[in-house]
Amino acid sequence: MAEERTVPGMKAALTIAGSDSSGGAGIQADLKTWAAMGIFGCTVLTAITAQSTRGVMRIENLDADLIDAQIEAVVGDINCQAVKTGMIGTVAAAETIAAAVKRHALRPLVVDPVMVARSGARLVDDAVARAVAERLFRHAAIVTPNRFEAARLLGGDSCRTIAEGLSAAKQIAKKFGCHAVVVTGFERPGAEVDGPPEAVDAFWTGEETIELSAEKRPSTNTHGAGCTFSAAIVGGLVQGKPLIDAVEQAKNVVSEAIRQNINLGQGNGPVNHLAWLNVRKK
Repeated sequence: MAEERTVPGMKAALTIAGSDSSGGAGIQADLKTWAAMGIFGCTVLTAITAQSTRGVMRIENLDADLIDAQIEAVVGDINCQAVKTGMIGTVAAAETIAAAVKRHALRPLVVDPVMVARSGARLVDDAVARAVAERLFRHAAIVTPNRFEAARLLGGDSCRTIAEGLSAAKQIAKKFGCHAVVVTGFERPGAEVDGPPEAVDAFWTGEETIELSAEKRPSTNTHGAGCTFSAAIVGGLVQGKPLIDAVEQAKNVVSEAIRQNINLGQGNGPVNHLAWLNVRKK
């Protein structure tokens, strides 16, 4: 008898995002995260970047028609149980993706609004940021801005504290018609003098605001943490988890990706996207 080579029950997800040549963020982070979670990943490229752990040297946004053609090619052939968006570099791309989401009922959708880097540097102009928020947010099961992006979406200068993050998550949901919002990137000092600090995210579930916390991992290798987090939420939804459970699992996925860190490059190195494999084996 021939050896069985199929994997019964393999599920798929789709990422609509940019490519990171250093492999730490963007579609590369999404695909590795899903692989670690046992999910087959499909891709639609929105942009190609020349970047390393030290920074981005060049960005080429792809034409909206090509983005649309990629979406049609994938969704017309493969049943993807969930979708996420990442870097969207033009207004035309945002409009095209939003139209495809509506046309094909691409659900559940996770929107990672890649607008501001963790350093605070702006990645897209105001017109693009506005188009992404106004066109896509209302279709999403959850939106995952970092604290800099949350401040920009609300027209403020900062979103520094956990309390500000909890408020911002709810305000973003109200302003743009989001079902749920999680604002990432806060820190709380340890509960005890010698206790470790905590990495905290502010989560508006659609009904209440809650804090998601994990031990703060002392590491400079955090490139791609935001992409990994949003991808892991998609992974949880593909696995059939309720949204709250998917977000909580994603928090653990990122925490492990930083804890089991790898030391690559000469700048802000990537997280270990495959760390979750070691957790799944236990």
